[in-house]
Amino acid sequence: MSVFNLAGAGSGIMQGASAGMGIGGPWGAAAGALFGGLTGGFGGGGGGGGDALEYGLTPREEELQQYAFDQTKASPGQKRKEINKAKSYLKGGDRGAFESHLEGLGGRYTNPEFIDKRLARSYRRPINYYRDNYQATAKGLFGTQGIGFTPEEYDSFVDQAKAQKVRSAAAFGDLLKSNMIASGKVMSPNQQMLADIFGTPERDASGRLTGRYGTPVLNA
Repeated sequence: MSVFNLAGAGSGIMQGASAGMGIGGPWGAAAGALFGGLTGGFGGGGGGGGDALEYGLTPREEELQQYAFDQTKASPGQKRKEINKAKSYLKGGDRGAFESHLEGLGGRYTNPEFIDKRLARSYRRPINYYRDNYQATAKGLFGTQGIGFTPEEYDSFVDQAKAQKVRSAAAFGDLLKSNMIASGKVMSPNQQMLADIFGTPERDASGRLTGRYGTPVLNA
């Protein structure tokens, strides 16, 4: 016979309400709390041990449980909304952002097949790191430091991105930023302060900061 655990139900209500709010606002929170309370009380909530109050699941409670479960099922309208949002990243040439959006929906809906099949199809597509948005990300990051990069250097960035399975322009930017910091090409806050006083920092041929500064600008 099914049993009900009050301690588990309490935990499930809180978790379900939080998840439901993210999906459907107040109505989603209510449905999530109901579903969370029932599922937490009947077999997964934990807590209480032998002190838990036990009784059977009534037909009415079973109906309510199914109702709450149905509220987390993506409707045709919700599917279209999520897919169109993801496709907007594809139109911008960022397949990785398209995938990240869909991946972020994991666990939100009880019918994730419409997400899974699109992700599986997308994962089979290679990323073109020479598209404008990826190159613009690199130029922007290096430009903020007043330096550039050669085509050969960009090829090495692409090789690293492929090796680390980086797929979005944002993740590509994070990779480049880490490389720049590790190679001494990014000014620290203290170095920036010194640059404001003593002028443009000197760099070697590779763009690495040397620790020396140009003409002082203080009182200029």
